Amino acid sequence: STQSTWEAIEICVTKDNLVVRYKLVFDDDDAMLFAKILMQEFVDAKRHDRSVSAAPGFAWRTESTPNTLFCEFVLFKNHVNPKAADKTALRLTTFRTYLHYHLKCSKTYIHSRMRLRVEESLKVLNRAKTHSTNQTCEVFK
Repeated sequence: STQSTWEAIEICVTKDNLVVRYKLVFDDDDAMLFAKILMQEFVDAKRHDRSVSAAPGFAWRTESTPNTLFCEFVLFKNHVNPKAADKTALRLTTFRTYLHYHLKCSKTYIHSRMRLRVEESLKVLNRAKTHSTNQTCEVFK
């Protein structure tokens, strides 16, 4: 999906940290639903996985505007020191692309699973077809 003119990135600098906020607008309800799931995974990973404990803080919310999502990263000194600044900047500038890539991958995966289920259902239906014979059947009530 191409970037909407309604999307934005806001950077706020405080004494202790740097906050990067994204306003993301999605084309449809399905994309918005997948985005919410992915955003919640970010929050849960930070909360439950010690290997990402040094990652920036992350929060997200929706607004009354349809298909609009806001998310923010809170960066601390260890994320913007000279050794880590380039990597942090790269990840932040490619976040939107990263998000949309994973949304498309999720949709593709679900569609392939649905196609597989339809194919399996068609096989079952084809096996269940009765062959026409010249026999007459009576229906009892």
